[in-house]
Amino acid sequence: MQGAAGLLLEEEIRQAVSGTVGTASGAAAIGLALTIVLPSTSEDLLALAIAVLVSYVGILNLPLKRSEAKSKVRRAATRFSEEVEAAMEAEATAALDGTLERVFAAMVPWEAAAAKDVARIEGELVQQEQLVKQLKELRIRIRRS
Repeated sequence: MQGAAGLLLEEEIRQAVSGTVGTASGAAAIGLALTIVLPSTSEDLLALAIAVLVSYVGILNLPLKRSEAKSKVRRAATRFSEEVEAAMEAEATAALDGTLERVFAAMVPWEAAAAKDVARIEGELVQQEQLVKQLKELRIRIRRS
């Protein structure tokens, strides 16, 4: 991106400079052409003054055009950064989803084994309660006899 941004900035600045040079040279050429056509010296001086002012305004415009070019590059870099970030997030989400699916698939046999053990233990607890009850009954019988 650094190279592309540099090329974009360089091209934008080149266009700004060529536009400024074009404006300045065009204004100078028109000013000189008007001095040939206009009959009096005061009109010639006025045409040259206007040409110089137009050239000056064109040159003053150069920093503005340069900042616009930088702004374009900044916006392009921001867009690119956002696109890369979105792509990375999508890729990470897809990888995470795949990992979660594998983990859950690996847990299925363990959950089934745990449920089986819980059922077995519950059955043994019921059996233990019955045995405790029978033991109490036997103790009571033994005491009575």
